[in-house]
Amino acid sequence: MFAIGDAGMQFDNRNFDYVVTTQLAVMDSPAIAEQVIRELRLDRNPSFNTALKKKGPRAAGLASQFEVGRTDLAPELPGLTVRRRPDTYLLEVIYRSTDPLLATAIANSASQAFVQQGFMTRYQNAAELSKWLNKQLEELKAKLERSQKAMRDYEKENNVINPED
Repeated sequence: MFAIGDAGMQFDNRNFDYVVTTQLAVMDSPAIAEQVIRELRLDRNPSFNTALKKKGPRAAGLASQFEVGRTDLAPELPGLTVRRRPDTYLLEVIYRSTDPLLATAIANSASQAFVQQGFMTRYQNAAELSKWLNKQLEELKAKLERSQKAMRDYEKENNVINPED
């Protein structure tokens, strides 16, 4: 175990391999692929969507792996490799393509989508926790009000004098 920075953030090395394995799976998930494909409009790019090369440029709206509403195929980024760099905590994102600009754009977009998804997951978790805490707070307020009412009723019934009055 080690601490990072002044905050003293604890990190358990024993679980790191599980964390990395999970992050690698998330990075190679259909959700990340779908976001990259949508963001870069890869469904319309013949360098990525080879079905367009076969059918010609007018076929962009025809059926392909990326057709809207098609659910039989999960989006994927063939050529994407994500791996842990040896002896580091870094993940390396590589995309292989004959088009170097496309490869760079896809690797960068996949990395950004991964980071965004992490932020969104943490945000949703925080929102759910906040919702639960607000519910607990409301329940505690209601319980306090009931207890205060019961105390006032008791004082009134038993003619108890409150020193604060």
